[in-house]
Formats: sequence, C-alpha cells, structure tokens
Amino acid sequence: NEASRKESSNFKTTILEHRAQWNNLMHRMSLNNSKIAAPAKFHNFAYDPRKEASKQRKPILELVDAGIDGNLPFPPLLRPEREVDIIIACNASKSPNIDRSRSLRAAAKWAEERGMKFPPIDFDNSYSKICTVYRDENDPSCPIVIYLPLKTNPG
Repeated sequence: NEASRKESSNFKTTILEHRAQWNNLMHRMSLNNSKIAAPAKFHNFAYDPRKEASKQRKPILELVDAGIDGNLPFPPLLRPEREVDIIIACNASKSPNIDRSRSLRAAAKWAEERGMKFPPIDFDNSYSKICTVYRDENDPSCPIVIYLPLKTNPG
C-alpha cells in the first residue's frame, strides 16, 4: 500500500538525516557499546568494491534485531515485496508477556494499521500449545504463522 511505503520512506529519511543526533544520543546514554542496542557486525561475504549495490560495497555488515520493537520480527517479514509464505516465530519472551500474547498482539496490530495481511490469531490460547499454526482460510496469499512460544516440554 502506497501510504505505508511513503511512511516507511519518510521514517528512513528522517533517521538518516538525523544520524549524528542519534549517534550523540546513543553515546550520551552509554548504549553505543551496549550489547542491547549496538548492531552486530559481520564480515560481508558478498563484498565487492566494484559493485554498485550499496550493501556489496561495504566490507562489514551491521545487523540489528528485527524484533527489537515488538519482540518478534514480523514488520520486515510482512512487507509485500518479501512475498513471504510462512513465518516461523519462536517467542522466548519472559512471563507474563508471553502468556498474554503481547508480541503476537503487537504484530497483528502493526499489520492491521498498515493494511498488511496477517492471519487471525486466537490470542487467548496462543500460549496453550507448544506449536500452533495460524492461517487465513479465506486468503491463501496471507502468510502462514507457525508460532512456538517458549514452554517446558510436557513430561
């Protein structure tokens, strides 16, 4: 949907325009060296300085947890251009949030606000099983969510 793409683009532009202020804020909060907020750095296996693609021209890739806001990485996976068919969501949130489906509720709300497809979720029973499959029976193009909450295996 055009509105959500524009909103995403505006957000990205705003962040990039204010990068120095963000870095300064992170430094002042002493989070720039924290394992919580600092991106993970990896050797770029596709590095080639001759390539025009921006990610291939960087020798080091910086990756940030996609679930940092909602604790599950649904936002980048639900983007229509990703054409995701199945999402396997392993939720290791602590109680009581995992019992109350906080992450699933946040993901469903996020998708609904942006007009993105998300299967119906039985929030009241999402924690009752070790593995639950959610699908939209009326829309085969809606991603299937396989949800695995952190639980003790039955004895």
